[in-house]
Parts: sequence; C-alpha cells; structure tokens
Amino acid sequence: MDNGSADRSLALLSNEADVTVLESAAPYHVYENEMKGYLAQKYCMDRWCLCADIDELFDYPYSKEISLSHFLRYLQSRGFNAVITQMLDMFSELSFSELTSSPEDDLKEKYPYYDISQISKTPYNEHIMAHHGGIRSQIFGTQNGLTKVSLFRMDRQLVPFVHWHNASNAKIADVSCVLLHFPFVASFRDKVRDALATGRYGFLVDSEYAAYDRGLAESSELSLKLPSSHRLANVDELLARDFLVASEQYARLRLMPTNQHLEATEPRKAATSGD
Repeated sequence: MDNGSADRSLALLSNEADVTVLESAAPYHVYENEMKGYLAQKYCMDRWCLCADIDELFDYPYSKEISLSHFLRYLQSRGFNAVITQMLDMFSELSFSELTSSPEDDLKEKYPYYDISQISKTPYNEHIMAHHGGIRSQIFGTQNGLTKVSLFRMDRQLVPFVHWHNASNAKIADVSCVLLHFPFVASFRDKVRDALATGRYGFLVDSEYAAYDRGLAESSELSLKLPSSHRLANVDELLARDFLVASEQYARLRLMPTNQHLEATEPRKAATSGD
C-alpha cells in the first residue's frame, strides 16, 4: 500500500507481475495499524503473513538446515499461529561521515556488526523475553521496543497489530526469529532531519528522532562499533547469546533428513487396533 511515496517505489512495484499495489492518501502515522490490518485481512486469510519494514531482513534459527516451508509446517502442526521476532540493529564499523550507500549494497556484508550488551529484557511469556534498548539506547539514549509479532497466521482467531506490534488470541511459538534491521546507512542523517522537519512518523517517535539528531550533531565521526560489538556470522549464534530461543522439539528438526521433516511435523494420530 503506497501512501504518496516520492521515490521509484510505484514504478518498480508496478513492473512486478506478482505484486498488487494499493494507494491511499491517509497519513501512515495515524492509520498504520488500520492499513496493515486491512492488508492482512484481505490478502492473508488462512495464510501465514510476514510484516517486515523495507530495512529489515527476516531469518530464523537453523534456516540453513530447515527450509521455510518446513518451518511453517512445524509451526502449524504444533498449533502455533504467531511467532515472536526480535529486532537486531546492524551497523558498519565506519563512522557516519565515512559511509556511502548504493542500491547494489549487500547489507549483511556492509553492515555486519551488532551489539546486544545493553538490551534489557522483561518476560513476554514463560519461554520468551521482550527486548528493549540495545545499541540505540547505548549511543543515543532512546528506549526502543525491539520485540514484535511480525510472523503470524490469519486463522480467523488471531487479531494482528494490536498496539502496533502485538496480537490478540496469539498462540506463541516455541521458537523466536530475528529481523535484521539496517537503519544506519549513509542516508540515516538525512532521514533524521526529514523526520524532524515533517513529523511524518508522528509525535510518538518525534523524541526518538530528536535524540538521534543530538547524537549525530555531537560528533561528526560517530561510530556505533564498540568493544562489545560482534560480527554476525550466522543467525544460529544468536541462540548461544540468548538473543533467540528454540525448543528442543524444534531443534530436533535440523538433525533429520529433509524427507523426514514432513513426517515429523505432521500431527500424530492415535493408534488403533482391529481384526
């Protein structure tokens, strides 16, 4: 759904045969939840839906060994209709003044670092924690929520986008996923200035962008890479660092040959006996 973009989004999307483009003049910061809820209701009923921003890349534990189709089949076979996704801010070792960007950039290669040393956690449910803060808290002093229900199944019970990033009637999975977040590209400073000048993201986040602006103004050589930062090699390392979680039941999928995944994720039937 396009609400008045000024870049090449409409032209690019209109050339894709499998993309439907809707347009609205309504301000996104006022009607965000209604817009996303409408799209989910219209196009995702009885399907899995992933809601990710343009600067986010989705991944899940053991994705090198478990295909996406088998991952979704596992979720459905266990009766889950929602998955917690944790946002992980990614950045370069270069300062903002040194950064350059192009559409051909490999984001994972160019912005490979993350820092979870300042993430604070509160219980989301009995298995999964909600994350707050992180590198943005450490550098800019903001307290961003980092936990979303971004992957869900519209099963006629679940209601998505409750208070932006939660869902009602959600049966939360026993595995969490990651949204690799790439906001800190070369255009970040321009985005901050535009957000403050136009208020396009709404008053609820104006203070956040004001904090970014102050931090960028204080040092022209500002870099997010700290001694506590790590270079991301594989999403599975986030399990070892307690950023993501995966149950033993889910982890067993990766030890099975691909042709056994289907059998393992099918609901078990009660045994019967007879003549």
